[in-house]
Amino acid sequence: MQTNQKIFLPKMGCGTWAWGNRLLWGYDESMDEELQAAFNLCVSSGVTLFDTGDSYGTGKLNGRSEQLLGQFSQQYQ
Repeated sequence: MQTNQKIFLPKMGCGTWAWGNRLLWGYDESMDEELQAAFNLCVSSGVTLFDTGDSYGTGKLNGRSEQLLGQFSQQYQ
């Protein structure tokens, strides 16, 4: 059965590959406050799509982008 449902995606999203990736992006935990500010700006500007993955991060930081996204969402003001 086919329906006429439409899917609406936001015009812009935010990629989080660098959140936790030391190897390619030079991530360091001291950046988290700045990343929170970037997240806040995105959300306050209407961004609702955040591209993340459990492999975003390097070594023991695998999944860091997802952890930060959850933390930033909870702390969003």
